[in-house]
Amino acid sequence: MTAVAAVAEVQDCPSFFVSVGGLCLSFMTWVEESWEESRQACHGFSGELAAVTDIEQLRAIYLYLHQEGIAGHSFWLGGSDTAQEGVWLWTDGQRVPMGAPFWGYVKSYVLEPQGGRAENCLLLSYDGFHYFRDYSCSLLRTPLCMYAQ
Repeated sequence: MTAVAAVAEVQDCPSFFVSVGGLCLSFMTWVEESWEESRQACHGFSGELAAVTDIEQLRAIYLYLHQEGIAGHSFWLGGSDTAQEGVWLWTDGQRVPMGAPFWGYVKSYVLEPQGGRAENCLLLSYDGFHYFRDYSCSLLRTPLCMYAQ
């Protein structure tokens, strides 16, 4: 597959999805749900909570949030460490990238994740400048869905 063909495929996102950072994403800003409910909402659109595996994808999402005026939302991603504390996996079983530049810092320049067993789900938090943060899965936040191609 050529680079031109790959770009064309990504640009043909289905309804409710937009091409951002080479992914077909849906920023469901009209709803706030728990992580599990957000995952189910994505399934309803033939998607899954987004897996951001490349720093350029994260940068493109950040720029899109600000360009579209939706940077005030916090978005659930498809990562968690519920199966094994400290082992962060995407919903497809692949490992979530750890450390900077993906994960944000908390007070005293301590790198996330820092929530222990109380915070097991991955969030792009607006108050964390949309870096990865671990939060309680029961919090009500906005789903960020990725089209399951």
